[in-house]
Amino acid sequence: MSIIKELESEAEKIIDEAKKEAKRIIEEARKKAEEILAQPIPEEEFKSLREELMRKYEEEIRRLREEYKKKIKEIKEFSEKSKSRILDEFIKAVLGIK
Repeated sequence: MSIIKELESEAEKIIDEAKKEAKRIIEEARKKAEEILAQPIPEEEFKSLREELMRKYEEEIRRLREEYKKKIKEIKEFSEKSKSRILDEFIKAVLGIK
């Protein structure tokens, strides 16, 4: 059963990593926005640049979410296979089947 706990722990680490990465990206976007705001640029250019940055970071966040969803799905599938294999081995052991 420790395999399952290890897999769950790994899934939690991946989720935590994804959250940290998303926070980092958002913080980076905020810093960029602050830098842009500190510079005197025409409003239209500012809006365009802001929209471009927001699209870039939103796309990066979507990409990370999909990547981590895929990893979590793989871990869950492996976990289910492991549970099934462990249960089969347990039943065989109880029944005395090799």
